Amino acid sequence: MKILYDHQIFYNQKYGGPSRYFVELIKELINLNYDLKIVAPIYINKYLKELDQNYVLGSYFNDKKNLAYFFKLYNELKLKYFIKTNTFDIIHATYYEDV
Repeated sequence: MKILYDHQIFYNQKYGGPSRYFVELIKELINLNYDLKIVAPIYINKYLKELDQNYVLGSYFNDKKNLAYFFKLYNELKLKYFIKTNTFDIIHATYYEDV
C-alpha cells in the first residue's frame, strides 16, 4: 500500500502534538514496511527533521517569516505535481485539506 502525507502540519508547526502524532504514526508505518512519502518541500518541524530523510521529499528551513507566502504556495504546487505524477492508495492530509 502506498501512502502520501502532505506538508501542511510540518510547515505550520515547529513542535506540537499534531505533528508529533503524525511522525510517530509514520515511524510505525515505516517499521511495518509501508511504502510512504511525505511531500514537504519546505518544512520547519523538528520531529520531521529527525525522521529518516529517505521518506521526506523536502528540506528543513529554520526561519520562514520573510518568505511565508512564497513557501506556502511552493509547497502546495509541489504537492499537487507529485500527486499528479504518482499513484497512491491513500493521500493523508495532515491539516485542513488543501488538495
